Amino acid sequence: MSFRIGGFVLSRLSLALSVFLTPLYFLLLFVFSPVKLRPNPLPFDMSIANYPLLHGFLQSLGVEQPWINVINCIFAPLFFSLPWLLFVALNRERIIRSFEMFDATTTIVPLRYRIFYGFNALLLLVFFILPALFPVLSVVSSVILAGRVLNTSEWFWRQRKVVKLVTCTAAFTIICGGPVYMTVIYYLERLHVFLTSWLWELWANNIVVTYTISMCIVNALAVGSIVWLIFAGSAEFEAKTFGVALTKPPYKAIAILEVAFFILFVYVGLPYIYIPGWPPHYLIWGSNPSILYDRINYICLGLISLVTLVGITKGLRKHAFNFSFLGLIIAGGFIGLDMVTGNYIKTLVIIPKVLTPFIMNVALSSSWGLLTVDMNYFLNLYIPYYELPRALMQLYFLSGTHIALTLAVYVMTLIHNSVTYVTGAIILTALIWFITVIYCFVKAGATRM
Repeated sequence: MSFRIGGFVLSRLSLALSVFLTPLYFLLLFVFSPVKLRPNPLPFDMSIANYPLLHGFLQSLGVEQPWINVINCIFAPLFFSLPWLLFVALNRERIIRSFEMFDATTTIVPLRYRIFYGFNALLLLVFFILPALFPVLSVVSSVILAGRVLNTSEWFWRQRKVVKLVTCTAAFTIICGGPVYMTVIYYLERLHVFLTSWLWELWANNIVVTYTISMCIVNALAVGSIVWLIFAGSAEFEAKTFGVALTKPPYKAIAILEVAFFILFVYVGLPYIYIPGWPPHYLIWGSNPSILYDRINYICLGLISLVTLVGITKGLRKHAFNFSFLGLIIAGGFIGLDMVTGNYIKTLVIIPKVLTPFIMNVALSSSWGLLTVDMNYFLNLYIPYYELPRALMQLYFLSGTHIALTLAVYVMTLIHNSVTYVTGAIILTALIWFITVIYCFVKAGATRM
């Protein structure tokens, strides 16, 4: 049974969105990246004096910067999106069946883990795998595309060998030239190294943000589920009493309610929004993550447990439940990983609440303290965990407080270990997701709907 949203089959809608979002992702990546692809005359060693002749010629015409913009904003996103676009064009029905099989396989996995680890697997794919592999895959895809164009051309197969050779050379040059050129520049300029470093900074600074947002999504859905349960229970009572159910769950109103609670939970529990740059900036407001983690999470966990228990005992289910042994293994793996790594993430959230008052008290005790520490920290009474070592070192140089130096070293070690463990867990869960997707894709190849 295919789920629908606004009349659209969810699996087909997801596929259509992926076709649109893949080029958009690469566009945003190259637009906001601190390093850009720069045009070069030949894909040779980059030590050739920065090609002054070409740059001088382009600058004299006033087209160098526009040409760089065209490459980074048009050509690069299109060429690097080619692997996925071609894959979708050749396997769209099989991909749709894979989506539906994947949903059926992982139904047994608790919603919290499906959202959190699925969201982070997607981020891992977006942050590291796509920028590293898609340039090479774009070349492979262009070769496949050129081969299919020639193979499906009746005119090509009717020609003589010489014409075939010329046509083949021209087709591969035209279709493969752009991706090859972009890929050569991408790797020769070591853009993948700079992007990896930049994306790792984004990743490390946003682990807490992504975890908190995923928890806010789950908690908002828990509130929506309890409202759905009330209406579903009323419908069941009417069906048993009057023989017909007059009450229907207002799904649109429930969705609006869930969005409203999601925004509320984000405002209450999201500690900051990271803004990349040098130095990096953090948008902070009067949030209190402890309320989300120590109170709201447990309340919503109770709501989810109640809805699940009532749904099992009364037969009230939003969607069909499919038992899967593979899904059971995935669920067990996610629960085990959460038990190991959950405390590391909570530590990154809570430790700023512990150290921020200490830093502010020491800063306020000095005449230069207000000039040393960001005023936003005083206004919001919160210093993000990645800023703590820098703030502590500033206090050490300002006041000579040796405990600040000791805390700075301890916090740096704690952050490094926590980020490493959490990233390792997310990589492992991402591998589980990817293996499951491959399994569903292979299985979908032998299935006809």
